[in-house]
Amino acid sequence: MRTSNLVLFPLLLLLAAQGAPSGGGTGGEGRTAGSVRGAGRGPVGGGGGDDPFFRKGVRASRPPKPPLSHFAALRKELRGRCGNGVILVRGAVTRTDYLAFCQNQSFYYLTGINEPNCDLLMIPGTGEEILFVPPSNRFTAEWEGEGLKPGKEGERETGIRTVRAGSSRILLRELAAALERCGDEKRIWVEFAPEAVGPEGQDQLRRATTAWRKDPLDGRRHRNEALVDALRKRFPEAEVRNLTPHLNDMRMIKREAEIPVLEYAARLACLGIAEAMKAVRPGQMEWEVAAVADYVFRRHGAWGQAYQPIVGAGPNGCILHYWRMNSEVKKGQLIVMDFAPIVGGYAADVTRTFPVGGKFGKKERQVVLDVWNAQREILKVIRPGVSFGKLDAVGRRYLRARGYEPRIHIKHGPSHHLGMAVHDVGGRNPWILRKGMYITVEPGVYLAKEGIGCRIEDDVLVTEDGYRLLSVGCPSHPDEIEALMKRSGMAEVPTGR
Repeated sequence: MRTSNLVLFPLLLLLAAQGAPSGGGTGGEGRTAGSVRGAGRGPVGGGGGDDPFFRKGVRASRPPKPPLSHFAALRKELRGRCGNGVILVRGAVTRTDYLAFCQNQSFYYLTGINEPNCDLLMIPGTGEEILFVPPSNRFTAEWEGEGLKPGKEGERETGIRTVRAGSSRILLRELAAALERCGDEKRIWVEFAPEAVGPEGQDQLRRATTAWRKDPLDGRRHRNEALVDALRKRFPEAEVRNLTPHLNDMRMIKREAEIPVLEYAARLACLGIAEAMKAVRPGQMEWEVAAVADYVFRRHGAWGQAYQPIVGAGPNGCILHYWRMNSEVKKGQLIVMDFAPIVGGYAADVTRTFPVGGKFGKKERQVVLDVWNAQREILKVIRPGVSFGKLDAVGRRYLRARGYEPRIHIKHGPSHHLGMAVHDVGGRNPWILRKGMYITVEPGVYLAKEGIGCRIEDDVLVTEDGYRLLSVGCPSHPDEIEALMKRSGMAEVPTGR
């Protein structure tokens, strides 16, 4: 999926007066599927768009954040995996545009710090941790505010043992000294994979960097390639080793402190899509539908969009990553809406398919019901030890039995990893389910000749004996969708047209 920012329209400035659904605290169980696989009649992701997880009224909810002890435990685990040498993780640099700063995913994963131009140095053999922060700069402080401070204040705020002001030159000097303390085993652990910032996915980054290298008029390298080359040149006596596999292994299995953030993001995605369902009217533009959800995301503390919103009406719903959103929606068309926020560094990925005008046509209802039932069949088999291939086979078998053909109507598999990136990294054996994996379940059917597309996507955490559904609060079954769309939403305001 593509990442971008959707501009909020002036209309949305009026929405705050409507009392957008918001939320009650940042924890709480609310309605979840627990470890039950496909139990009961209620639709997956069901709910009426008034999720009690979110506070109502003037004050919106506040996203949760893992405690400092969580990040300290991750850093300790990484030091144990590496065993010796020196670990260097570079934070992202200041952006060249005027959009919000996006942190390096690995750096944020290990520190929870969302400040630019920081570096983390760790020595597994001694347990040392040194965070380098930018030196104090009066100009930056006046224009952007104070950043992290070195010394006791920064150490208290981050939980990192030593926080120093430092430039790249100071970092290199400290790295050389750290290598000397390593004795004969001089190793420098850094990431070899392209740097991923914000919600960027390694799949898209690999495609982009390959294209750069092949382009005779480009040929650029990514930041981590330059880092590896610079370290090998500067420290020829040291072995530069790849940190990426260790980080991928760790990120693939979600920790207890990450789950409240994942749940908040998934339920917020559902809340936004539910409000868009209630707001859509014939004659609107696709971008208007996306704007309603985007407002909900921002109001409840999202950092931004996890990926470019996909809002496709009619034939546009058959374009898997349709991003233009420049068509008028017409009564009776299905809208495929695939849109979710990034919250506290973690992405959600939720899709619903609903009718313009609030009522499904006969054919459209059957397609959505078939995809809904296919998702239920897939959910029934989710448990540790099951392969992604098995999930795909179960969904395809159900849909083929109802007359849908692979490559013609069935165009993608039902699952991918989810986490800091919408297409998140996988470690060793990533295609066999394990407890703690966080994946999507998203069967789809696309009848391009008829202009009918349908995808239903939910986010599930693999548990010891099944799964826990995190994307609740927005219906996906046709009956429940029609009931929701009869209700007034927060976007019942004049558009000026």
